[in-house]
Amino acid sequence: MKVPDFNDAHPLIVFDGVCHFCSRSMQILFEHEKGVEIHFTQTRSSLGRALLRHYHLDPDDPVSFLFLYQGKASQSSAAIFSLCKHLKGWPRLVRYFWIIPRPVTNLAYRILARNRYKIFGKSDVCLVPSAQMQKRLLDPVKFYAEKT
Repeated sequence: MKVPDFNDAHPLIVFDGVCHFCSRSMQILFEHEKGVEIHFTQTRSSLGRALLRHYHLDPDDPVSFLFLYQGKASQSSAAIFSLCKHLKGWPRLVRYFWIIPRPVTNLAYRILARNRYKIFGKSDVCLVPSAQMQKRLLDPVKFYAEKT
C-alpha cells in the first residue's frame, strides 16, 4: 500500500485514537513538547494504517505504536524513548527507562498495550482534540465525540 503524502518535517506519532490512555497521553505530550511541533495521526486513519503497514506493523494489533522523525521509525518501547527526547518536564523522565534491557521494556509495553482497554477504557469514537492539537492532527478520522 502506498503511503499518502504528508508533511514529514515534524516528528509524527501514529496512535490509537479510541483508547482513553493513548488519547490522554497525546494531550500530555502536546503540553510538554519542547522546541519541535509533534504531529499525530490515528491508527484508524488512512495515513496511520498505511504508515503502519509500510513499517510491517498490523494496524489492527493493539501493540502497534509508531514514532517517525527525520526518516527514522521507532516502535514499541523504543518509540516511547525516542519520543521522550522531544519533551520537557516530568514526561521526559520516562527516557531513563532506556537503561533497562529492550526485551524487558518491550514485554512491559506489550502487556500494557494488550490490556489498555481493560485498564483504562475505550471509546467508540475519537475525542475532539483542542484547536491547537487539531492543527497537528494529520488525516483525522471523520467521526468525533464532544468532550463531556
